[in-house]
Amino acid sequence: MFDVIIFLIFIAAVALLVWKDRKNFKLEGLILMRRTQKSKKTIDNIAMKAPKIWNAIAIIGIVTAVIGMVATLILLIFVAQQVGHGADGVKLILPAPAHSETTPGLLLIPWWVWIIAITAIVIPHELMHGIICRVEKIPIKSVGWGFFLFIPVAFVEPDEEKLKKAKSRTRMKVGAAGPFANILVFIVITILLIPVIMYVSSIEVKGVIPSGVMKGYPAEIINFSSGPSFLSPLNSGEAIIKINNEEINSLNSISSILEKIKPGTVIDVETTKGVYKIKTAENPSNKTSSFIGVTGPFKPYVKAKIGGDVPIILLNLLNTIAVLSLGVAMINLLPGTILDGGMVFKEILRRFIKTESRLINVMRGISIFILLLILYDLVGPLLYSVGI
Repeated sequence: MFDVIIFLIFIAAVALLVWKDRKNFKLEGLILMRRTQKSKKTIDNIAMKAPKIWNAIAIIGIVTAVIGMVATLILLIFVAQQVGHGADGVKLILPAPAHSETTPGLLLIPWWVWIIAITAIVIPHELMHGIICRVEKIPIKSVGWGFFLFIPVAFVEPDEEKLKKAKSRTRMKVGAAGPFANILVFIVITILLIPVIMYVSSIEVKGVIPSGVMKGYPAEIINFSSGPSFLSPLNSGEAIIKINNEEINSLNSISSILEKIKPGTVIDVETTKGVYKIKTAENPSNKTSSFIGVTGPFKPYVKAKIGGDVPIILLNLLNTIAVLSLGVAMINLLPGTILDGGMVFKEILRRFIKTESRLINVMRGISIFILLLILYDLVGPLLYSVGI
């Protein structure tokens, strides 16, 4: 309840900020944006301090973009092939007032984690676009921020006419810059994760705290809905410590134990709040093993020690930023017209297709294919789960 109140206060504060500054906001389609001339000089200064280095980074970005474009497309096609065989597909990640919850096509994570992750994605992405624009002598018309529906966005608006008239390589550099920045964030965060993982892995696990439960599955009878949140002390959430008297001493223990139990078996689930008798369900991915429907991200339940809950919170936060940064980069590298990868791919196609109208039609067809592929990977698991 406390988390929900804090979430509502945050939403009210942002709404009040936008309302007080409403004269400077402009609605364009579904995007509410606030343009400003501030930060343009800062971007210029960053770009001009080391133009050769930024140019090298931009070239590496193009190579990375092409590789990432092909890899992401192959991955999405592979996921589509597995959707009808119990695979999760892709998930839309959105904020929740308190706890994490997963359903086909959707993953809810605590709002404050989501906000930090989005900030860590959007700012480097747009900043890199701006820097490469200025290195390539493309003027920046404005810088700003706003909301796409309820999702916070930031933007650097280049002079589109100058960008259209620029060299093909320049457009490729600018297009690849944003996703490459997200990949760099992923690499940096992954390096930072190493000491945190080493510390957390040294903790003696006495149980596992799920983030939530799947509706309609046996674990729903356990009162996980009252906790935990990422801000809660570890031992204030309800942790699973034993199943059929077998100790849960790792994050994989629950699935390992349930794999040995036939679906429909009544088991004892011992938590920090009591012992529950529940009847297992059939595992959607493996019909011969049991399933109780607890969802991650899972947190270790440990006794009090130096550092308390901080390493676990940091681990979850850094992991979320890393995963979302890589995910956003991969999706953005797809060769769709409105995506950064589309700008890169269009310039590649331009070498083979000389007629502009034909080029536009080819890009339109590819974009429709990409959209349908993503929608199928997103909605497909839900359709199969309800028997359609």
